[in-house]
Amino acid sequence: MKKIALLALLCFGLTVASQAQTPVYQLRIYKLHPGNEAHFHDRFRDQSMPVMKRYGFDIVFTSQSGPEGHAEFVYLLRWKDRATQASAWRAFLPDPAWVAIKKANRGQIRRPRR
Repeated sequence: MKKIALLALLCFGLTVASQAQTPVYQLRIYKLHPGNEAHFHDRFRDQSMPVMKRYGFDIVFTSQSGPEGHAEFVYLLRWKDRATQASAWRAFLPDPAWVAIKKANRGQIRRPRR
């Protein structure tokens, strides 16, 4: 009986541990102003990504989708867990470099409504 209880406890512990390590994926989508697509991609690659990476953002992929004139920029982030995701965003958003990037490019992108 003790062996069964110990085995059950071990299985439960492994299940909980494996669930705690499940990654979190975050899909972000932005509408691009027509004619601004190349500038947006360049700025994201050259300015935004380096700042994001300093805070542990794991950028899995970036892409553009949608028909001409209605383009959207899409990127996927991978996080160790929700706590890591929340912590990284909290640290990233007030970063002076990120604040300067946003201020310099205000009005050039917009988040689509959900």
